[in-house]
Amino acid sequence: MVTLSTARVLARCNGFTVVADREVVGRVATPVFSGTRLLPDYLLVRLAESIPGTFCAIPTALIGDADAESEIVELEIGVDELRALTEHDV
Repeated sequence: MVTLSTARVLARCNGFTVVADREVVGRVATPVFSGTRLLPDYLLVRLAESIPGTFCAIPTALIGDADAESEIVELEIGVDELRALTEHDV
């Protein structure tokens, strides 16, 4: 469950580095909201190891932590699980 402080960071996390299993997997292109909530529904992430321009929609339920000072979003899933998500790119 994402805390209120993490939700505030995620709402403004454009450009943050995304990490899974302590490995950089990409950068946040933009948080995506479907309504007026503070917490985005998902983060649109430009993947690091893929063809330029490839994005993955990562639901915020898969976010472990987000730190505004270091500008890092940590995923609760590993790299293998992330690769499984990217089979359905946006």
